[in-house]
Amino acid sequence: MTPMTRPDKAWSAGLAFWCTLWQQQIDQTMKIWAAWGAMVPRESARELAAQAEAMKASSARRTSASSA
Repeated sequence: MTPMTRPDKAWSAGLAFWCTLWQQQIDQTMKIWAAWGAMVPRESARELAAQAEAMKASSARRTSASSA
């Protein structure tokens, strides 16, 4: 008769597999989004920086308004 494997080891191995697969999918998605973002036409780096600063400012306003 063969000994039974412990259920916690079976669950942890399965969970580790699916978490690894999920992380790889997220990484690949981020790489695709980065490639798409690199192809967006911009007049200059100054325009991109201005857009980023505007997004940060609006995010900060929303955060301070929701906490007040």
